[in-house]
Amino acid sequence: MTHQTDSAVVFFSRDGNTRRGAEILCQRLGGRLVELKERRPGNALHALLRMKTPLDGDPWAQIACARCVFLMCPIWARTCVPAMNAFADGADFTDKDVYIVTFQQAVNPRLSYREHQHLAGIVAKNHGSVRECYALVGAKMGRFAGEESIRAQIDTVKLPEDAQETAGAEDLAVAEGNARSSAEQEPYGAAKEIPEVPEAPEEAPAETAEEVPEPQAPEEAPAGTVEEEPEPEAPEEAPTRAVEEEPEPQAPEEAPAGVVEEVPESQAPEEAPAGTVEEVPEPQAPEEAPAGTAEEVPEPQAPEEAPAGAVEEEPEERCLEVLEKNPEEPLSLF
Repeated sequence: MTHQTDSAVVFFSRDGNTRRGAEILCQRLGGRLVELKERRPGNALHALLRMKTPLDGDPWAQIACARCVFLMCPIWARTCVPAMNAFADGADFTDKDVYIVTFQQAVNPRLSYREHQHLAGIVAKNHGSVRECYALVGAKMGRFAGEESIRAQIDTVKLPEDAQETAGAEDLAVAEGNARSSAEQEPYGAAKEIPEVPEAPEEAPAETAEEVPEPQAPEEAPAGTVEEEPEPEAPEEAPTRAVEEEPEPQAPEEAPAGVVEEVPESQAPEEAPAGTVEEVPEPQAPEEAPAGTAEEVPEPQAPEEAPAGAVEEEPEERCLEVLEKNPEEPLSLF
């Protein structure tokens, strides 16, 4: 059984949940109760930034002789409180077994594990070893969870004596298991029945190898006879394709001398092949009339003359005659 000088419970509490849990655990343990008091109160922001607040007194000296130390604190802003950061960072945990107990608003295994690892790292840096970690549920900030709730959770925390008894029971169970397994084994030197070796099955007769006939040499021709080797036949030539005779280009028919070909307006005249000179027809002289014949040239005819004595009547005189005969008939000059 542990004595008061062999164990210590170090805690920090502001709302009373962790304080009541530490008192119940200290009664079960029979150790020393050490409370951490801040010179300047820390807050959630300090906890979030992993800061350390200065502590009153010398709480480190009170655990100098303890072999088992419980660290108990609440979690603010999802992180460990600044007061516990300051104590763990300045403590000497050489040859000490440390147990970590935290209180938080709700069950959050991932958050608890992270903060437990944070404190465990500080303890290991100061030459200590963490044996167990417990995550208990308290209440919201400024509220008390209640006596029954806290006591029921503290009862789940194993004390060092319980851990030793459990380890001893486990060791005893292992030893009994080993003894039972050794007793079931046969004593050394006892004759063991050698099991009969089953007869090997009869081997099947080896398969007879098939006789392979030896290759026969070709028959030799009698001496003095020469084998006539057939002459190799020439490969049949493929019939050559008949080459079509291309007609020779015909020269364009030359126009007879003196005839000029009419060239259409839309087409340009074909150029004569090089080296050929076009024959230009000579101008023909007009056909001459046979000698002694004179062409008759018609003489210009004179206009017919009016008969002598006939005088053309003037239109005025004719009008007067008409008026004299018929004065009522209208006169038409045209």
